[in-house]
Amino acid sequence: MAKELKSLDYKVTMLYKIENEYTKEEIEKLIRENKQADQNRYFVGVEGWLGEEYEGLVHKNIDNKKEEIQISPSDILFIPDTLTTVIADTRKLPCKRVIICQNVNYIPDFIPVGVSWEMYDVKDCLFPTESQLTQYKEYFPFLDGKVLSPALNPLFRKGNTQKELLVTVIARTPLEAKKVINPFFWKYKIYNFITFKTLSGLPKKEFASFLRKSFVTVWIDEESQFGYAALEAIKSGNVVIGKIPDHAPEWITEDDNTTLRNCAVWFTDYKQCHELLLNVIETFLKDLMPEKIYEEMGKVVEMYGYDKYKENVKSIISEYEEQNPKLNEFIITKTQDAIESVRKQRGVEDVDKTKILIVIPKDLYPQIKDAEFTIPVEYILNETDKTDFATQLNIGIKEIKTEWFSVLEYDDIYTETYYKNFNLYKEDLPAVGIFLPITVITDFKENKFIAFENDKFWSNGISKDKIGFVEIPYFDFYNAIQGSGAIFKTELFEEYGYFKVSVSVAFWCEFFMRVVNKGVETFSIPKIGYIHYANRDDSGFFEVKAKLSDKEIEAYFELAKREYVFKNDRNKEIVVKDNDNKVNIMNLRQFQQPGPCHVFMWWGFLTTAIFLQGRFTSSEQE
Repeated sequence: MAKELKSLDYKVTMLYKIENEYTKEEIEKLIRENKQADQNRYFVGVEGWLGEEYEGLVHKNIDNKKEEIQISPSDILFIPDTLTTVIADTRKLPCKRVIICQNVNYIPDFIPVGVSWEMYDVKDCLFPTESQLTQYKEYFPFLDGKVLSPALNPLFRKGNTQKELLVTVIARTPLEAKKVINPFFWKYKIYNFITFKTLSGLPKKEFASFLRKSFVTVWIDEESQFGYAALEAIKSGNVVIGKIPDHAPEWITEDDNTTLRNCAVWFTDYKQCHELLLNVIETFLKDLMPEKIYEEMGKVVEMYGYDKYKENVKSIISEYEEQNPKLNEFIITKTQDAIESVRKQRGVEDVDKTKILIVIPKDLYPQIKDAEFTIPVEYILNETDKTDFATQLNIGIKEIKTEWFSVLEYDDIYTETYYKNFNLYKEDLPAVGIFLPITVITDFKENKFIAFENDKFWSNGISKDKIGFVEIPYFDFYNAIQGSGAIFKTELFEEYGYFKVSVSVAFWCEFFMRVVNKGVETFSIPKIGYIHYANRDDSGFFEVKAKLSDKEIEAYFELAKREYVFKNDRNKEIVVKDNDNKVNIMNLRQFQQPGPCHVFMWWGFLTTAIFLQGRFTSSEQE
């Protein structure tokens, strides 16, 4: 499926997890020193057993902190049903998750008693057959299942040469294969010139090669729900002698679901198997194999042709994509709410002529570019692969040409008097370079008050000399400072540097320490000016919490407090201390937050014939 999606121009990434995986340098060192590698730390690509055509698929280790794995609401994550822990761990990701259901027999092994996929917010599933979909829905009625019958790999085909006297055996266990081979030779010693070959565990290419050479395949897999191996043998031109599975695949029976198809020779116990195998061998040697069985084999192969599979994949993915617009509608709706909070400002003229710039990742742009807002917007396209908050801000700031600007996150809002209060305090405090609002942190889900931010600067215990102003001693007690909603002088960034991506979650803290240390007066307006919504499942906060431990977060703030004396980002590493005080050096991490979290706005007023982005002054004051 991954290979087919790539051929349809989707960006496909195969995820795996290996703890402490070898780096390229470590592998090269092992080779040079002729040392044995730990196989548990080494990733082997699927091309080794599925074929070279799979080599081009991108693979990323989710346990590798250097990997930049970007997941946005428009993405689709496919997870095999056996990976219950992955299904649980990805519950809060913003994307659609689809479970690939393979075999109903394994359900008791990977879903504990008392646990249901409903608990993991899973409802979208893919099944290889209608019968499996029906079985699963008996257990989980809430599932929204679709059937995607697999295609037979082109690797399996009839050979260009005549068949050999070779019997291939495909069995789930070595014992099952021996129960076919050994008794046959004991009973029919005259046919000891016939070669038997068990194929279980072979790489796909070698597996297919033996099927092309053999003339008959014995298939035993009582737990199989689909019978891929038997179909691969049929496609290779082999007469299949198969033990009927506990749940017979749909292709085995006619449309009435009771009559067995004549596309293979079927048995229910091993005694029958030996006798049927003898009959097929003798019929082949006498060149009396009936054409009817080959005709039925051809009909079954046609049921699982590649073209049909390709169309099914395209159709199903399109359906999933059509279900995602609600995510885009969410982004557009919240962005409109944010813009409305600009339009509703009181005490300032020409608010509806505000120029709003939206910094947006390239992957998200096509999904909302045609949206219409109450105030026209201009998009700044982020063409890079880095969509963390600090990178987005830096891209937008470099496009600003006016004296002042502010930051408005797409799912936050301003209070209605924020502009007015900025004008009043700017007039009283002309030396101030940054104005902060008192921010109300509100629970997104319950719309309840959580806390204030930027309020502590008015505490006598924090700002002894200049109450209301940000001072370096504040950061001896607190890390938190809310930069969204703040109003900045644009020239500060050119003079004192931009946001530092390397300090990750601590970039606001580091920036304010840097500019305050350089003498930039930063003042908290003693009025509530900004509402910040927290605890949204696909927000940047949850993304960071999913990737960082508490110690790593602490280490980033410690890094910020070492780096604020430097103007530019030096891309330093964090130092994490374990419980035993042992020091670990960790590589820097770029957080790729979900797409919607990267829509940020800059705004200003049209007070004359020019867009004065960020001046925030009325005509009378002008």
